[in-house]
Amino acid sequence: MSQGFRLALVCYTAVFTPSFQFQGKGQLAFRRRGPQSLPTPIGNSLRAAGSDDNDAPSSDKNLDKNQGMSWTESFNARKEALREEKLAQLKKWCKADCSSAVSVTLPDWIRRLDVAEWPFAACGSSSGSVYIANLETGNLIASNVVQKENDSAHQKGDAVTPIGLEETLRLLYGDHDGGGTFAMTFSGNLICEAGRSGGVNLWRLDSSSQHLVSQGSMMAVQNKLVTCLELDDDYLWVGTSDGLVQAFALDHELPLALQSSPELKWDFGSPALSLSLLPDIGCGVVSTVSGVRLFSMEDDEEATPIMQPPFDINRQESSVTFALCSTIVCSTENDERTFSVACGGNDGSLFLQPLSMQSHDEVDWKKPFIQPVWQLKPRHSGAVQCMTSPAPGLLVTASQDGTMRVWDIAQRNCMYQFIGYKVWLGSVWSDGVRLISDGSDNTVIAHNFDPAVTEKTELE
Repeated sequence: MSQGFRLALVCYTAVFTPSFQFQGKGQLAFRRRGPQSLPTPIGNSLRAAGSDDNDAPSSDKNLDKNQGMSWTESFNARKEALREEKLAQLKKWCKADCSSAVSVTLPDWIRRLDVAEWPFAACGSSSGSVYIANLETGNLIASNVVQKENDSAHQKGDAVTPIGLEETLRLLYGDHDGGGTFAMTFSGNLICEAGRSGGVNLWRLDSSSQHLVSQGSMMAVQNKLVTCLELDDDYLWVGTSDGLVQAFALDHELPLALQSSPELKWDFGSPALSLSLLPDIGCGVVSTVSGVRLFSMEDDEEATPIMQPPFDINRQESSVTFALCSTIVCSTENDERTFSVACGGNDGSLFLQPLSMQSHDEVDWKKPFIQPVWQLKPRHSGAVQCMTSPAPGLLVTASQDGTMRVWDIAQRNCMYQFIGYKVWLGSVWSDGVRLISDGSDNTVIAHNFDPAVTEKTELE
């Protein structure tokens, strides 16, 4: 962010206790709701209950004020309104000015989640079931519970433990394995889920049914332990415990389940523990036991540079320390964008590696890393399980120590944290307005930074 808009950072702690008490600037008591039955099908299209197609966003309602202006004046006025809106939202993030609530309660403990388009989320549970929920209304829309029960009955006694399961569990979770889903991704009406039996299970969301429609299991990764999944506009990205990252085309003549080979493929030589993509610069990042690997999303023959975080060997809490998760973050300074790789270790440490960029936001693949590597302090006291960047200049990290921390990237400073989550906190998601996470038994927690929300209110 530009110096003129630099905000004074405040020290603030938001607390989630097991009884769901929120403490900080005011208090918010969460009333736990019991498991809900699946509601009546929601019709032929998915959207938030109570939405009105004729309702325009508040920022659009001011457009009539621009009537009579020239095209240039109107454009500049609109641009300034959007800039002020983003600044107001950023102020709320920097001051921890959010409303917080339990968005949905599921019949099972949540292990992974992904949000396709707000407010619809796919959640993978400790039993391996998949649920689709509306995080705005708190309703469950669909699940694969019936299908899963039928499959389990049919396969009983025939289950085979995939090779390397015990080692993969140790790498991913350490001493805190909560069971269930390894990876989950959700886009449009396609849900992809990976569990302990290996492979990737595919589901379609049918708005006329409460049951997810099975699309089969991917032939190309059968019997492989899939540890990370991502969907973008073109590919399903699959990372496996044998060190492969593969991209399968969504517009292929064959459906995903029948594709036998990927369109793009990388072999990183050690288990892929996390996968994050930034299509804006055509770049992805993979955390492995041997280091953090940067790769081009368009060329699998391009060199894949490796970043090896400078872990403090004097503070290692295990015989092997490695990067458990990573992502690419953007910062804006004087209207110029800079990029860095952020990674979190299984020892709780956090590092920030600046990237060398060419013109047009392209990575300099010949020499992508800029010294020095910055360490973010204080480090977490447990393994860093996941992270996300909700907006330029911001990073959220989540750890087995039960905390989520919000960082100012430019200052490399922790502004505040949310605490009280469980050790198996596994997923965070943000669209810049909301911060969504699992890690509270069978509930999804939402922190809302919408500038229109001015006060924390009690969840009814």
